[in-house]
This record gives sequence, C-alpha cells and structure tokens, in this order.
Amino acid sequence: MVQVRLLTEKDSKAYLASRRAMLEEFPVLTGEEMARELAFIVRFDNDLLANHALEGTRVWGAFDAGILQGVVCATRFFERSRMRTIRIWGLYVDSAHRGGGIGSALIHAALGWSRRQPMAVEALGHASLGNRRALRMIRRHGFVRVDDRGRIEGLCELRIDLSAPHTPRGHRLRMLGC
Repeated sequence: MVQVRLLTEKDSKAYLASRRAMLEEFPVLTGEEMARELAFIVRFDNDLLANHALEGTRVWGAFDAGILQGVVCATRFFERSRMRTIRIWGLYVDSAHRGGGIGSALIHAALGWSRRQPMAVEALGHASLGNRRALRMIRRHGFVRVDDRGRIEGLCELRIDLSAPHTPRGHRLRMLGC
C-alpha cells in the first residue's frame, strides 16, 4: 500500500534522486520555485529539505514498499501582497507508478495542509499544456485554468479556491499525518 507523508531530512537523498529524474524527463522548469530549487541543489545538494522547511515549504512524498515514488511541494508566502496564496508546485510521480492515484493523493495532501493555513484563500500551480493526463487529474481536485500564456512557454496556471469543499474520487492510498 502506498503511504503519503511529509518528508524529513532523512529523506533528502531519495528526494534529490526524484528531482533529478524529474529534470531528466521534463527539462522545462515549471515556475520560479523549481528554478530556485534547482539553483539550491547545484550549490548545496544535501540541505535542500532543511532549507525548504525554514522558508515555509512543505514537501510530501508517496512511498511504495519504502521507496519514494512521487513528491509535491506547497509554499506559504509571507510577503504581505501574497499572504493569502499558497503555491503548490513540483508534482512528480515516477513514470512506472503513474495512473495509480499517487499524484492525486499528493495533491490531496497539499490541499489539506493549504486549507488549514490561516488566511489562505487560494492555491496556485502550473502544469504543462502537453500533459493532458496531469491536467485532468489536477482539475478533478477543483483547480481551474487561469492563464494559458504563463511566464514559461507551454505552461498554464491553475487556481483553486481553498474555501470550496472538494473531495476527489477514488482515494485508496493511506495518508500519514498530512
């Protein structure tokens, strides 16, 4: 059974391996958060999850038989102009495990945390226009497309109202402390 939980520093090696696999498969970065993360990986490598925790980013992982198969991040902005927005980013599921509900469970975990954040009213994310399967999955969670132009070619921005109740269909995965 797949388990979804927040990653800790002991998961750093697996997280970095997941990020490297993502960048090999999808070399187009999906937003400012991924660009910052890549720059941090190049410079510091092992302290990435500790750095995320310090800056208010939470990282969830989906584990199957103890092996990390997918990740997603959520960042709470502390600048006054963006305090009501949470950015959900960096969703990646290992290609051999796609279609089994892992991406959906990861989004569910990030949205659950986001809805519990004081004053948060919306969550934003980016997705590749070419990845129709991921776009359908993200929309099933209540996200709507906001902008197809985006700041990066080939991406669309998606938004969800965090006050709107929504439960995706078909969750068979175990959520741990999410």
